Amino acid sequence: QEIQANFCDVLESSFLSMEEFCDKVLFSIFGKRPFKRGDSDFIEADLQMIKLLKANHIKAIRHVGTFDLGGQDLKIFELIWDTHSCIRRDRLNIQRVIRGFGEYFEHAWMVFHDENPKNCSWQLSYVENEVLAKDRNSVKRYTYLLGPGYSVLTAAQRLAQLESKNDICIHDIKEAFSVQAVTKEFYIKLYHWYEWAQRPELNVSFPCSDDNIEHDPHKRNEHLIRLITRLIFVWFMKQKNLVADALFDIHKLK
Repeated sequence: QEIQANFCDVLESSFLSMEEFCDKVLFSIFGKRPFKRGDSDFIEADLQMIKLLKANHIKAIRHVGTFDLGGQDLKIFELIWDTHSCIRRDRLNIQRVIRGFGEYFEHAWMVFHDENPKNCSWQLSYVENEVLAKDRNSVKRYTYLLGPGYSVLTAAQRLAQLESKNDICIHDIKEAFSVQAVTKEFYIKLYHWYEWAQRPELNVSFPCSDDNIEHDPHKRNEHLIRLITRLIFVWFMKQKNLVADALFDIHKLK
């Protein structure tokens, strides 16, 4: 629990520096496993890559280092946006750049942040570059969106689970970022929320509803499901800044 809380503190804050991220997250998870410092200027001679970075509002890419996980390399990269970029909206730019330097890695953790990161969101991604055939690769990216105002509990839990393992392998890394696993966890929690809302002592009722709804448990539960799904939809709208935060502020609602 202490490790998870420490990860939460880092992940829900503005990005400070790659050095702090390494000390508080990477080295906490991977410990004393073999780590080789990277070459920060590894693309300085790649003119095509430099042109690609400029076209996609990226100031720099740093190869921070490489962990040896059971004979497989996990490379750590830092990607820095300029002030004209918005990480949440630049998925296409991210994908173009990742594909552009895919020759440099097979498995990587990538940290994306603004050059002026105070009060800005940032991302932590696991990226794998699989060679399918000659001159053909499949680049897959699994991402957590982090920073002020974002829920980081799932990310912190997954990283804490990694930290508790004695021998971390690439499969464990992928599982920690797995969309399927996160989705399953989300729906389990959602179902528990639905079960909790059904409890008689909560006395959930629907204003202006007819007596059939109030006295028919099946109809009442159906309306409860509709209410929950609509609340989730509005929550996602809030996360996209399309509705006011006040709608979910209990003090302002009172």
